Amino acid sequence: MGEGRSLASIFARNEASGIKFDAPDADALNSIRTLANGTVDETYKRLKQRIDKLGVVQPNISLDAARDLIQVELPGIDNPARAREMLQSQAKLEFWETYRVNDEGIIQAFINADDMLKANKAAVSGQVFEKDTIYDYPKGPDGNPDTTQEKVAVITDRLNTDSVAGPLLSLFGSGLNGQGGSVLAWVDKNKMDDIDSFLTRPDVLAKFPADIGFRWARKPVDDAEGATESLNGKFELYAVKKRPGSDNAPMDGSVVTMARADPDPQSGEIQVTLQMNNDGAKIWADMTTKAANNGNREVAILLDDEVVSAPRVINPITGGSTSITGGFQLEEAQDLAQILQVGKLPAGTHIVQESQVGPSLGADNISKSLTTMILSVLFLCAFMVLYYNKGGWVSVVALLANIFFILGTLASMGTVLTLPGIAGIVLTLAAAVDANVIIYERIREELRNGLTMAKAISTGFTRALSAIIDANATMLLTAFVLIYFGLGPIKGFGTVLLIGIICSMFTAVLVGRYITEWWISKGRDINYSRPWSEKWLVGFHYDWIGKRKYAFLSY
Repeated sequence: MGEGRSLASIFARNEASGIKFDAPDADALNSIRTLANGTVDETYKRLKQRIDKLGVVQPNISLDAARDLIQVELPGIDNPARAREMLQSQAKLEFWETYRVNDEGIIQAFINADDMLKANKAAVSGQVFEKDTIYDYPKGPDGNPDTTQEKVAVITDRLNTDSVAGPLLSLFGSGLNGQGGSVLAWVDKNKMDDIDSFLTRPDVLAKFPADIGFRWARKPVDDAEGATESLNGKFELYAVKKRPGSDNAPMDGSVVTMARADPDPQSGEIQVTLQMNNDGAKIWADMTTKAANNGNREVAILLDDEVVSAPRVINPITGGSTSITGGFQLEEAQDLAQILQVGKLPAGTHIVQESQVGPSLGADNISKSLTTMILSVLFLCAFMVLYYNKGGWVSVVALLANIFFILGTLASMGTVLTLPGIAGIVLTLAAAVDANVIIYERIREELRNGLTMAKAISTGFTRALSAIIDANATMLLTAFVLIYFGLGPIKGFGTVLLIGIICSMFTAVLVGRYITEWWISKGRDINYSRPWSEKWLVGFHYDWIGKRKYAFLSY
């Protein structure tokens, strides 16, 4: 390491690292890599859960652990911006106490910081700087001083060569709040970075209370929220109170047990309602009690270090629940609730590459998928007709009905067919044909035993039912397991498999039998073999059990 420092001396300060101060660099690297792998793996799992709640059918999510990259494919997504926000949002929910603009020392701290910055600038250019601060009442609606309000600072500048504010206050312009409340200022977006560059400087922060932290609003002021024309589109600046010796919020999203989006019953505004565990309910009760008893102060609710809302606390909240309002649209509030329900990501994510499949590539995939489906159906139909003669045609009709039911059900669910979905459909078609084969072989066996065609058909369908149910029950259980435990393409495959098995049993057993009985009731004949297939493999015996040892060797 540079300057003779070891890795352990840097990372051992973090208790979560588990690195000892005297650990060699090789051991420290292994510990860091283990922690990093765990963080990436947990982020991968949380993202899969988020995407699953996004409602996209059969997404494909893969992890490249060697490069700490997560690849996400979202077929059929109609709102890429929404998906992008859900993938990148860390969902770090925090609750903070706030400063008010008229708290003692806040206005003066801005003045002192601005004086220092301007004095430094003036010293370079040889200018002489003076500043006066006058305390006066804020103006009321009639334009006259409102003596019922608390006095606030009115800043005046006197500069020999330039009668304007210093570098910091000039960025605020007329946006500084002189009316009280937790909003310190309203600022244009293009000035936020410059203000941040000043408010993060140690010499500037030294002018403010030691426990202060500055945070910006997540959204600009909207005229729909009752903002005046002069504030519309500006971002609000807040100051939160940190705890002694800690940069962590008094309460975070780890206490949230349930989150849902619903309209406020009184105002109709979309909100996100949160339910907390016992620890969260106690902390929230303490915070709101303190705020209510201290002049009905505001509590800032932050998401990813940005203020979503800062409601004023009128009465203590002791029920362990609260709501977040922030000018949400319904879909936006639902996404936020789902993200908070899953939990925050252990590490921030950034999109390093993004691409969307164009119409030409999509059309090519559709063409290949249709070709695969059509060839599968043709081969199955050809086998049934060639081997089972007229009975095969009945199975063809049942198979086409099966495809119709499967695609209709999937379309009603808004499913986008991908490779796992197509594989599920082809598999269920094979299962449908397998059911017909069991039925037809049972009918042929009854015919060889001397039963009439009508009796053989009735007996064949009845006695084959148990074998069909037994074969499909195991596949149904498999589908349920895939749906319950799987995510993304696994869950999509299980869903298609479940629908396909149900449709296959319906068409093979009920539709096939109805068509057959209807056909013979018209006095028409039907058969289940051709001359070459009637005796094929009948009486054939092979000692499969005796060859089991050869099968064991393959494992």
